[in-house]
Amino acid sequence: ERLERERDAAVQRSAAARNAVGMSEITIASLEAARESAISNAELYVMISRDKRAEAEQDVAAAEASLKAARLNHGRQTDLGKEGLASTRKVELADLALATAESKLEAARAKLAAAEKEVSAAHAKLSNVRDKEGAGVYKAREALEKQRGELAKAEAELAKTEVKVSRQQSMLIVAPVAGTVHRLIANGPGELVKPGDVV
Repeated sequence: ERLERERDAAVQRSAAARNAVGMSEITIASLEAARESAISNAELYVMISRDKRAEAEQDVAAAEASLKAARLNHGRQTDLGKEGLASTRKVELADLALATAESKLEAARAKLAAAEKEVSAAHAKLSNVRDKEGAGVYKAREALEKQRGELAKAEAELAKTEVKVSRQQSMLIVAPVAGTVHRLIANGPGELVKPGDVV
């Protein structure tokens, strides 16, 4: 009876360990899916920030071209104004166009600098996500390995207990009829008897 209770306890420990391993495997699968999703989102953020940077670079190139054209026009209108061939209004409009082109170039460069910072931040976020999410999966895998060790130990204990129960059952002597044992002829505990021997 004691061995039966011991076996039942070993079965319960083994089942609990098996359940813990199963739960850890589910947790790891969930963490890996979350990790992949977070990394995909971070990579998408990097792509979007790169696109913004490319757009800002194009804006800078366009603003530089506009500034170059405004400078040429300003120089031409100023020269013509000095010779009296262009009105004061045209010279003023050329001055205004030059100032506007310069401010647009400054704004485009500021936008480009902000886009560069956003790209750097996106790369840092991606790196952080990979590290953080990877650490969570690694920790869960360590826990799984520990639980697998506990499962192996529980199953070894169960097998050991099963062997004890099996041995005890093979040593059990059952009389063919009901009765009371008054005296044992065998020498003592642990002595082996053969079928047909008087006990």
